[in-house]
Amino acid sequence: MAISLRLLNEIDEWTEDNPLRRWRLASDPIVSVRIVAILLKVSIQSIYLWERGERKPDPKNIDGLKSLTGICTLDVDWEYWSKHRPTI
Repeated sequence: MAISLRLLNEIDEWTEDNPLRRWRLASDPIVSVRIVAILLKVSIQSIYLWERGERKPDPKNIDGLKSLTGICTLDVDWEYWSKHRPTI
């Protein structure tokens, strides 16, 4: 079954709305994936997987992300974001 172009666009928009990605790109200067990975002591691949919604940070890493970003509602924001993934 072919995935429609519309669905692919919705998934791209959803990915762009990831709470961590939004924070990284809104920061001045922009915070790289590499910097986040170093500060949280996780792999760069983990950050990419989190931002694409393929994996979810564990509670320890959610706490680290809250401290890093200053977003005290990050866990709630992440849950909301992950539950609204576009589907076929």
